[in-house]
Amino acid sequence: MPTSVTQARKWVNQLPTSNFGEMTRLIYLCTRELNKNQLSSTTRIAITEIIQPFAEMAINNLKKHLIARSFPLPERSRKIFELNQALLLEMAGAYQLSALDMLTKGTVTKKQLLLSVGRSLNYMGRVLLNTYNIYTTPKEALWRDIHHLYLLACENKIEKLLIPNKSQLSHSCKTIEDYYKHTSLLALSRPNTIRIGEIARLDRFFRQVLDDVSLFNDTTLATGKYAHIAMLNSDEPATLMPVAELLHSPTVRLFNLTPVIKKLTQFVKDTKNSKSLGTNSTFPMLTNSLARRLISTMSIIKNRQFKRFSRSEQTPIVSHLSNIVKVIQLEQEQQQQNQNDMLLNEDSLFEEMIYGESSSSSSPWATPDITTQLNENDLEMRVWHIENSSSEGYGLLWEHQDPSGVRVGELIALQDPADAAELWQIGTVRWMESRPNKGLSAGVALLSPRAFPITIKNVINRKLPQKFPLEGLFLPKIEGLKESAYLVLPDYMFAVKDKLTITHNNQTELIELININERQGAFALCEYITTKIESEKKEKNDSFNEIWDSL
Repeated sequence: MPTSVTQARKWVNQLPTSNFGEMTRLIYLCTRELNKNQLSSTTRIAITEIIQPFAEMAINNLKKHLIARSFPLPERSRKIFELNQALLLEMAGAYQLSALDMLTKGTVTKKQLLLSVGRSLNYMGRVLLNTYNIYTTPKEALWRDIHHLYLLACENKIEKLLIPNKSQLSHSCKTIEDYYKHTSLLALSRPNTIRIGEIARLDRFFRQVLDDVSLFNDTTLATGKYAHIAMLNSDEPATLMPVAELLHSPTVRLFNLTPVIKKLTQFVKDTKNSKSLGTNSTFPMLTNSLARRLISTMSIIKNRQFKRFSRSEQTPIVSHLSNIVKVIQLEQEQQQQNQNDMLLNEDSLFEEMIYGESSSSSSPWATPDITTQLNENDLEMRVWHIENSSSEGYGLLWEHQDPSGVRVGELIALQDPADAAELWQIGTVRWMESRPNKGLSAGVALLSPRAFPITIKNVINRKLPQKFPLEGLFLPKIEGLKESAYLVLPDYMFAVKDKLTITHNNQTELIELININERQGAFALCEYITTKIESEKKEKNDSFNEIWDSL
């Protein structure tokens, strides 16, 4: 390990930059040892600054292997993630140690303190970003360190000063306060409810609107029903809380996000008729759906309206709209077969005589169970553990290392063991959280306890590039639970006022879409009105006029 600037320069010149694996190993071991040794703050900063460009090369290379597509992460991806986090934390720790040593042991140099705190917050923020990206909980004491460094910067009046040699990223954080606001905004977006890939978009969006966010240490300035606050003496991130519960303390900071929410609201209006990504020049990283969800998250505290009951049971899960349609079709076929079997009393008596009482499984007329039919139709079903439930939804747990098959915003179907009818219920995954030594938890919001398959034959009032027919779901109105019926259709395909010809239960209907909600998940939840299809019947001609000339 280099212990001087000269040794550090010589050491980095000998790094095998063409071998990323070996270079990463050497940098990680070096930074780990660097943080264990006693060095002056000046020397530690100088050595870390020399190593930093090469550490960035290693971190950027690791990022290429961190594209998370399934959760929990496969073993190799998990190891790469942990190495990436460890390297980021060692770099953050080196700058943090320099800052603390400077304040407690040596002479404080504002420029070096500014650099140390700024760099440390930069690396800690990236640790958080990676953490949120794969739905894990932040490392213990990480938020305490972030709050503490920001508080030290405020006490030394350097939080608003420009950091030397800032990052080259577009809309990069320029000050310590920028870094603190940026990480806090990520936490306020409730990242465990964000869909896969969206946290990177929010990262870019929050960098772009940092100047619109204000920080105050006077909580009496809070207006409205809720306020965004951070407690600098805690290990918790910034949160949205009722103004009536605010603490008046010098370690409390108040965020004013009103300008950001106004910009999001305007963005939603501007993109009302253009919901795809990149269509808005001001915020090309946002979609209409993401902006709407972000406004809701940053403006409203949603408390549970119904009590949850602890459970310990298993439930089968099927995900993706096309798979759910197939499994419900199989369910209906099985129900029809069961009804037919009940009518065939003579055959049943015959089977009992030939095969015996418990031989239905070996009977040539026996209906295969749903699991067998799923396998025969190449439909993947995973068994999850039910931790709790209410009339609103379920708390589920995936205890295996294999991919769970679900994502935030995913449409799923499940069977509740308490339901004697064994109907497939429809829900959407609202949040996920990966907990060490326990598994992957998921919160499922129930959309309907019953669903029926439908087929969309065509759209009659405009042309679409998609091929028809398409499959969807009908969620019926249920007295006391669901006041309206809905259709579940593929997202980003249909528009309000579209007129669709659909078939349902062997009947054809003409419907018009009157509202489309694409915020619930990766699907479109549609309200509609029905128009009767007039049968084309020729009127019966009872006169003889057509035959006079032929006589």
